[in-house]
Amino acid sequence: MSEVAWAVHFPAIQELHVGHLGSYWTAVKERFPILEQYPPAPYRQPEAFEAAAQHFFSVSITPISPLPRCWFISAERDLVIQVQSDRLVLNWRRVEDDAQYPRFDFMRERFNEIFDGWVAFLGTQGLAVPQRFNGEITYVNTVMPGVVWQTHGDAHRIFRQISTLESDADHALRQEDLRFEQRYVFPNPKGQDTGRLYVGVEPSFTLPQGQPVFNLTLTASGGESGSKNDLLDFYAAGRSHIVRTFDAMTTPEMHVVWGKA
Repeated sequence: MSEVAWAVHFPAIQELHVGHLGSYWTAVKERFPILEQYPPAPYRQPEAFEAAAQHFFSVSITPISPLPRCWFISAERDLVIQVQSDRLVLNWRRVEDDAQYPRFDFMRERFNEIFDGWVAFLGTQGLAVPQRFNGEITYVNTVMPGVVWQTHGDAHRIFRQISTLESDADHALRQEDLRFEQRYVFPNPKGQDTGRLYVGVEPSFTLPQGQPVFNLTLTASGGESGSKNDLLDFYAAGRSHIVRTFDAMTTPEMHVVWGKA
């Protein structure tokens, strides 16, 4: 596991300004002493599942000087809180090569603390607390080469849904690399469509070694609700779909390498 992100999206808090973000940093600075600023990420539409609702245009008015996206980073640089006017994100990222992913229960506990702290902070600042939330959980895996595969052309040795083309001597083709995206819909316990699972595979190279790798990103998005408990339940369901999809789309040979077999 290279990175995990737990995000909650909500309607933009129009009154939020940089002074508030500075005050929020003061509140979390003991545990997140490093500050970085970035342009805001694009607005994320809530997932829609009716056929007519999946094809639409949205218009938004962007301020001349949009509020930045602030990263509040732990001293070890492995945990990051991201804040902008329409979202709150908790990231864990691998900083050391031998660092172990802290597992779902740890992330759930940390996110729960940070979410509650953010909502309490909004209240102390006299800012409206969002009443509707959309959840998003992302797992990023860097698939390293080894005994099963050595080049990007070996993608079929990693991913079950990939096959090589059969060609004759006059039409000799050698796959160089590939990238692909897939979308799946999944229901809640009542059988209602509640989320989407986005799968993305990108070829890349490590720096400075130049080793070929594949970045496999799985994101579960949806679960719109006004309840934090519903939001946490969605993360659990999304994580389950991510883990099962990862296992289903990767080959038995790779499972042996990862100790899954």
